Amino acid sequence: MDYQIVCVCVATSETGGHGHVVTVGIGTAGRFEDLLWVEEVYEAIERGHRFFTISRLTGQATQVFPSVCCGIDTLRTGMPAAGRHGLDDLPLCRDLPIT
Repeated sequence: MDYQIVCVCVATSETGGHGHVVTVGIGTAGRFEDLLWVEEVYEAIERGHRFFTISRLTGQATQVFPSVCCGIDTLRTGMPAAGRHGLDDLPLCRDLPIT
């Protein structure tokens, strides 16, 4: 099954000084249905599920992958960092209504 990530919750790393995605909201644009911890996303990916984002600028879908940054399990998109295509472009989950 494919799941659209529509928002993120970020925690700041003590070692890296920048934020890492720790939970994601899945749903449809503008609303999320459920929050998943990064570990739950990893487990779902291992079972064959896919996660993606939709660019608000281009409408392009971008697949999400497990990633480690500063020793912390997090997520990244398949697009290069240049441009606004992925997780960094999503709103914070606290700013969206839950369905």
